[in-house]
Amino acid sequence: MIKNFFKSFLSTMLALMMVVSLAVVPSSAATIKLNYSSFKLTKGYSATLKVSGTSSTVTWSTGDKSIATVSSKGKVVGKGLGSTYIYAKVAGKTLKCKVNVVAGKITVNKSDVTLDKGESVKVKVKAVGTHTISVASTDKNVVKASWNGAKFDGNYIYLTLKAVNDGTARVKIYAKKYPSTVYKYVDVTVGDGDVIVDDDYDDSKLYAAATNVKVEQGKTISFNVYYKDTSKLRAYASNADIAMITLKPTSDGVASATVTGLKGGTTNVMIYVSGDVSNQVIIPVTVGGAAEYYKVSDTAPAKLAVTDKVLQFNSGNQVKYMLLPADYDMANVNQLIAEYIGTYQYYTLYIKNPLKKAVTDTITTINVIRNNTVEIRYILLQENYDQAKVNDIVAEYTGAYEYYNVYTKSPVKRAATDSVLQWKLTAYDNASGKYVTTDRYMLVPINYDTAKADLIIEKDKGENSKDEAYVVLTEFPSNYNKQVYEVFSWKNSRENKNKYMLLPLTNCNFVKRNDVIYGDTGVYCYYNAYSTKPTIDDPKTEEVVTTTIQVPGETRAKTVYILINPSDTAEVRQAGINDALSGVYCTIPQT
Repeated sequence: MIKNFFKSFLSTMLALMMVVSLAVVPSSAATIKLNYSSFKLTKGYSATLKVSGTSSTVTWSTGDKSIATVSSKGKVVGKGLGSTYIYAKVAGKTLKCKVNVVAGKITVNKSDVTLDKGESVKVKVKAVGTHTISVASTDKNVVKASWNGAKFDGNYIYLTLKAVNDGTARVKIYAKKYPSTVYKYVDVTVGDGDVIVDDDYDDSKLYAAATNVKVEQGKTISFNVYYKDTSKLRAYASNADIAMITLKPTSDGVASATVTGLKGGTTNVMIYVSGDVSNQVIIPVTVGGAAEYYKVSDTAPAKLAVTDKVLQFNSGNQVKYMLLPADYDMANVNQLIAEYIGTYQYYTLYIKNPLKKAVTDTITTINVIRNNTVEIRYILLQENYDQAKVNDIVAEYTGAYEYYNVYTKSPVKRAATDSVLQWKLTAYDNASGKYVTTDRYMLVPINYDTAKADLIIEKDKGENSKDEAYVVLTEFPSNYNKQVYEVFSWKNSRENKNKYMLLPLTNCNFVKRNDVIYGDTGVYCYYNAYSTKPTIDDPKTEEVVTTTIQVPGETRAKTVYILINPSDTAEVRQAGINDALSGVYCTIPQT
């Protein structure tokens, strides 16, 4: 017997209009007004605001560009979930419209349907916040899904499912722009398994039960292909490195097509009739497995969705890649990278308490709300860190800029009436070993407290006039006071880089120097004094001597720890300890 199916697969798109809440405007209101006072907008979609009642130029702005942006022509684009205001400044007036950016949501009143062949049923579909929905069936020969005659009423529309042939199939109702995140399934069972030939069946035409295929690397997926003479069927993949396809007849007029995923990526498979190339089907294939979210790979992975992002970072001298979904948490990504490369970075957000690189480091925390729960994020900071850079990180992560906070980047205004103060700051730059001049910013509300702002600016200038000594530099300092400092250098083989530090010519705090170098290399040096006790890996070659010493610049005697080699002679050990206590420099070993 031949399994029944229809000639074509119906996957229809229906444009659903946005749900717009119109505010009632009193008859006494001014003639200059916006076409909307509020509306809902799906993330990733747009709507246009217009001002009527005037021919004057309109200046548009947004209260939070992380939620919604607006162009010079009033086009509003949803960027992130939440609510904000869009402002239109025109003819001396400021108009506003509230925008609620939402994620699309689809619900159905039936998720499991049983039908007899030829029977139809209507499924009530509720689509909230999404503009365009589509429908697809895993087997068009079992059930046909269509919007025929359907009309969208508010948030609702009725989908017609028509039983074609005995069997099972799954119908997917999805948002066209977000097919992997906004969807619902309806499972359909038709009849009791008896196969009946439909009078409309055309056995001279080639059909396939799949319209697209997703398969994991190293795995297979099969679907049926229908043609009157399966011995004439041929198939191939356009990129044989990504996938392969084989055909095997299973019964009269039916063949099983098997697609095997070979390497992450996308390709097409073509199935055709030998001697009649026009009788063919082309099926897109996506191979996953090599491309997994949050997985570190040596090559750039193929995206699983158009909204995915491929992150690139360095691990030593090698470039690594990580595939991220659209809603990824950057603090979590930073955590995964830190654990992979074995080191934490300054001015970087993490989801776990980071390991300090130096004893003088500090760790600050912030509270954020994710998935309706309060979570803690951590930032690793050097001694004498720049609070403005911390403010940048927090604002970019949370999407909220605070009034009277100092930033190194121009902040996003919270209201159209806000102002951004700007000034210059000359401070020592760790990376270049030079004093550099940079811009600083502060977000202030209308009628802000000028005395408060001036005090914060003066404090910012004072706190960032830092001493450049004992700071790890990645380049040889070309501009420093040779009457006050000398350059000390070492090599960090873990990063394959030479590092530098300015040390005072008098009253050098060599314990602090050693601590900072240990924080950079992660290695303790023999016969150097440290403020933290070195870890012993091999008691035969490592031993720690604990003593006290008067460190220049400190009033109290300090407990210090010196790593020695117990296999050295007594004379060598004592000389090394004396050198450590007197501040004689030793050679820093490569790490």
